[in-house]
Amino acid sequence: MSKEEISKKIKDAAVVEFMKWGLDAASMEDIAKGAQVSKRTLYKYYPTKEAVFDDMVLELVEVACGGPTIVYSKSESLESQVKELVEKKAELLTSEEYLTTARIVLSEVMKGKKLSAKHLAKFNESEIKFLKWIESAKKDGKIKAKISNQVIADQMHAFIKGQLFYPVLFGMKKVTANDLKNIKKMTVEFFFKMFC
Repeated sequence: MSKEEISKKIKDAAVVEFMKWGLDAASMEDIAKGAQVSKRTLYKYYPTKEAVFDDMVLELVEVACGGPTIVYSKSESLESQVKELVEKKAELLTSEEYLTTARIVLSEVMKGKKLSAKHLAKFNESEIKFLKWIESAKKDGKIKAKISNQVIADQMHAFIKGQLFYPVLFGMKKVTANDLKNIKKMTVEFFFKMFC
């Protein structure tokens, strides 16, 4: 088994334990059992459960910041670019793996756990890409709103997360395929109505 496969087994087992007990009450012994690895192997990969948690957060951030390369294209219509951005964001926000990890991270943050500078820097890296995309679209005359790029980015994130991510994250609703289709359509319409 490769190092990546062992690390994934450990993180998968940690997700189960953290969901069940929270970070403070979870035990390394139970994580090792769940991953079907020896405690020695577990400690070789992760010296503490906090190290497992930090790696999970980093993975969550990397997944959130991954997806399509956010580079503005003059040759592609703004509508198709916005649709692609919304499509990828919706796919990510409704992924069960992403939602489960987000629930664990949010729970721990609400209990006072701080995200590391490394995690925050990775979030900022993704934000900067989107802000550059907005700036390029403004320079090309496609985005006409006279508000800051940051406000545009914040409004886009708030709109799609408010419709799709938070209601599902907190178990307030299940999103059907039809809901998803309508939310993506509304998000694109919102973007053009508000900013173009």
